[in-house]
Amino acid sequence: MRVREPGPLRPVQKVSAPTNGASRVRSVILVLLVLTGLPAVTQSCAFLYSRPQVRILNVEVRNLGFTSGSLDVVVEVTNPNRFGVELRSMRYRLELEDPQIDDGWLSLASGEANERVSVPGREMQEVSLNLPFQYGSIGSLLRIVLDGDDLQYRVRGDLTARGPLGNMDFPFESRGTFEL
Repeated sequence: MRVREPGPLRPVQKVSAPTNGASRVRSVILVLLVLTGLPAVTQSCAFLYSRPQVRILNVEVRNLGFTSGSLDVVVEVTNPNRFGVELRSMRYRLELEDPQIDDGWLSLASGEANERVSVPGREMQEVSLNLPFQYGSIGSLLRIVLDGDDLQYRVRGDLTARGPLGNMDFPFESRGTFEL
């Protein structure tokens, strides 16, 4: 039996697939589909993610000064989904009904609450908001208050909630009456 001795080492040549214009175009198209298709798939799955509901539970005057004041507003956020969501922010506007204004609503206070609140699946969570306001913005409603009429109000805005599909914005509106 004869044993062969290894010969001298030779460099290995790399063999690569020939590149042509068509394969580059396919690569670019594939990258574009991935980049543009992923957000579309996420948005098309939004039907799996129901809108949390926002309802006003209570409104109380917190502070009254010579030119301004603030209200404590407690809202209830209901999560209709089977999974929990985390409220990331809530942008809001508190408006009072005023028939003397074109659209019928006078902005009393607006702002953004950035406190993170977790709402488990199919449960409710109360969120307290402190809403500052200026008396100058409600001067036209003084007549209604002096007449003893009730004030109609609405709180509207949008909230950002994080769930399994990432952050999503949901508009909300809730109405009620200040009984004077």
